[in-house]
Amino acid sequence: MKYAITGHSRGIGKECFDLFTQDGHEVVGFSRSNGYDIRDPQARKQIIEQSLDADVFINNAAGYFLPEKSDISEEYRLQQNSIWDEEGYFPQTRMFMEIWEHFKDTQKTVVNVNSIIKHSFHTPTNQFLIVEPRNLPYLVTEETVWDSLPNKKSQQIYYRSKEQLFAVASKKVGYNNANGVQVLLPCRCININPGWVHTDMFPQFAEGKKLMPEDIAEVIKWTINIPKNIEIFDLSIRKKVSNKEAGLSTKGKDFTSIPPIKA
Repeated sequence: MKYAITGHSRGIGKECFDLFTQDGHEVVGFSRSNGYDIRDPQARKQIIEQSLDADVFINNAAGYFLPEKSDISEEYRLQQNSIWDEEGYFPQTRMFMEIWEHFKDTQKTVVNVNSIIKHSFHTPTNQFLIVEPRNLPYLVTEETVWDSLPNKKSQQIYYRSKEQLFAVASKKVGYNNANGVQVLLPCRCININPGWVHTDMFPQFAEGKKLMPEDIAEVIKWTINIPKNIEIFDLSIRKKVSNKEAGLSTKGKDFTSIPPIKA
């Protein structure tokens, strides 16, 4: 099989790249480190062109960094502010929309690496993330209110981008025809929502409660390798106890015995 992965050079994307390569699959990766910034329409076009023959597309890259530090350059700060397009879509959402148009009528698989944070509106301590009424698909508009504190704003941006991605995926994966009957497209769309993960994006949070990137890669492998007539559309995962307490290896459960599903 052929896998295409965005954000393949670090974190979850790198672990997916390494895992599927070790399994003997053809794997292509697209990151800013090798010239593919998913905020750039031309870069997304190139990614799609090189992924048309892929069996699985893992939409992992968020398209921006969250930290806002006082010692960064103004050029870098401006770059980080350009994280949604003129229509109000975040880069990862736009990447999904564009690849889905090519994959939707095929028996392939698209995996969106989302986040459990998209459920935060239902958590009383996190309701500060939403400060004004919004309509689906949660576009960024001139009326969008951002917190003045950089850390809070970065959390708002991250939450809204993940919430938007799932809203758009939900709309596009199943749709109503002219008679109001829901039509399910043949391409599988898997949405993985990890809790805290030990990556350089969140190095200072949730010590002891983080999943490892390789744990997420194994879960993604499992969701892809189940029978192709089954789609795990929305799966949230979080760490409960340490691997040692659960009697597992340092890298979690071994899923290597699961044979790959042929395209």
